[in-house]
Order: sequence, then structure tokens, then C-alpha cells
Amino acid sequence: MITDVFPKVLKTFMKISLTFFLQISFFFSSYRLVGWRSTNAFQSDSLAIRNKIAYATSTRCLMLYFYLFHKKSLDL
Repeated sequence: MITDVFPKVLKTFMKISLTFFLQISFFFSSYRLVGWRSTNAFQSDSLAIRNKIAYATSTRCLMLYFYLFHKKSLDL
């Protein structure tokens, strides 16, 4: 009886924790994109903005890849 319920509980917990992790990660990547300024004095503002956009985009793409991979492997 408990062995029938445990996989469902584990799968639900994995869904919730994965979604929570993705939301927090997206928030921090957006915060990095908008809120942080470049500390390098030799780097122009436009280059710093382009670097931040590239970082945030690559982070989101990487997280989307892991989300899809885990979704497929966990059969969510």
C-alpha cells in the first residue's frame, strides 16, 4: 500500500522542486541582466549590456534543456 503511494509522492515532489528551482534561477538571471553594473572600468556599457543579455539567454536555454531532459527521464 505504501509502495503504491511513494512513487506518486516522489514524482509530485520532483515536479514542485524542479519548478521552484527554475523560477528562482530565472529570477536571478533576470536580476543579473537588469540590476548589476559592470565592474570593469575598461568595458563599455553597451558591451556590458550585451554580455549580460548573452549570459541570461544562455542560462535560460541551459535550464530549459535540463528541464526538458529531466521531464523526459522522470516521465512527468
